[in-house]
Amino acid sequence: MRVITAGNSRYRPIVELGVAQAHLMGYDVGLFDLGDLGIGWAHPIEVDPRLAVEGNYKVDEKGYPTKALHKPRMLREAQERYGGSDLLYLDGDAILVRPVHDIFDHDFDVAVTVRPKHERDRTLRMRPAWDQWIGWVNAGVVALADSAGAVEFVHRWAAECDRKGNDQFALNEMVNPKHRRLRPGETWVEDGVRIHALDGQKYNFGGFHAPGYEEASILHLKTMVWQKELKQLQLHCRRKSREFL
Repeated sequence: MRVITAGNSRYRPIVELGVAQAHLMGYDVGLFDLGDLGIGWAHPIEVDPRLAVEGNYKVDEKGYPTKALHKPRMLREAQERYGGSDLLYLDGDAILVRPVHDIFDHDFDVAVTVRPKHERDRTLRMRPAWDQWIGWVNAGVVALADSAGAVEFVHRWAAECDRKGNDQFALNEMVNPKHRRLRPGETWVEDGVRIHALDGQKYNFGGFHAPGYEEASILHLKTMVWQKELKQLQLHCRRKSREFL
């Protein structure tokens, strides 16, 4: 298994922590530089001139901002570069706290994380935005098996990102087009691709502000929260590392 992650210069402190954590657990890392990071493989972020640009955000026709339309193209490059390896993609602000090789004990082409209950309880109140943009899975942690199905999926995800203008919306529409309730541990086939649902409570937990973070194997400090909590995250990782070193 190889970890794939990325970031720009603003994310360098947490990206460096993420790379160090992956190496601590014995995982090779494919790192992509999305702009002045200074380390990793350069990967330009393309902006569609038809869409408005506000700061670092690309804004779609409904006014929803997204930064991550590069994600599936970057993963396509990773599949080509690291052929023969299972890949675990982590957003630059998603950090390994414990080893996670057990993810690939399951039989799938693509594995996605179902949002933890505290996230679902908060965001379900935002319908119809839930179905339209947020969805049952978060695009910040995605596992790709070394399979033809995973390669095909990433190609289609890139095309869907172009059409929909949002990586997370595109991912949710591809893995869960009927917006049904997803349950961690289930596996199903969508358009010929075998999809597995991972528990976000364990593999994609949003920070330190909800019960359960102590048991999480991946902490995801979204929307720049990590800037305020980097020291706490470093201490947490150091403490948890004693469990497996």
